[in-house]
Amino acid sequence: YDVLKGLDAFPKEIGTSTTLLFANMGPAEVSGVLPVADALRRKGVAVEIYPESSKLKKQFDYADRKHIPFISINGESEMAEGVVQIKNLATGVQSRLRADDIEGIINTMEI
Repeated sequence: YDVLKGLDAFPKEIGTSTTLLFANMGPAEVSGVLPVADALRRKGVAVEIYPESSKLKKQFDYADRKHIPFISINGESEMAEGVVQIKNLATGVQSRLRADDIEGIINTMEI
């Protein structure tokens, strides 16, 4: 480890973690964010969808423990409007973007 680090030869992808956590608001909402998560992953963004529908506090705590900088909470109204909400957990700034605006979502997260 020390030699690889000293030579700056340590694989970069090992140090990367999730950038965006999609909160799990239920099966219908998860189905709605799957295409967005897939498109972001194809662009190289590390994305997770919380594995179960549970209280938001539990999902926020999970993001905090894993040092995930952004969370997306999307319910029925966001699905109906075709938008996703992205919240910067460090600043509290929340953005609402079209679900098909993948570049805009990436720019919002300043990746």
